[in-house]
Amino acid sequence: MTIRDNVRDGICWIIDHREGGKPAAFARRIDIDRAKVGNWKAGRNAPDLEMLGYIARVYGLSLDWLIGGDPDKAPTDYEHARGEVDEDA
Repeated sequence: MTIRDNVRDGICWIIDHREGGKPAAFARRIDIDRAKVGNWKAGRNAPDLEMLGYIARVYGLSLDWLIGGDPDKAPTDYEHARGEVDEDA
């Protein structure tokens, strides 16, 4: 999998799990055109690093997860996203 594939999958995960499957809500929250979101979801292009950082901050995710994480192992809540939950506790 390429970084672009990982970013696409991460964005799709955010849209599905944090925005109720609504790409328009994602676009509004990060203040971009819906067509851009469609291109990202289709893998035609990807957000630049600055936008990826912004998306990560807005959704409480790590940039590392967004560019290389496994969406199947995505954080389930804000504390997990920020690494504030001790899994061994």
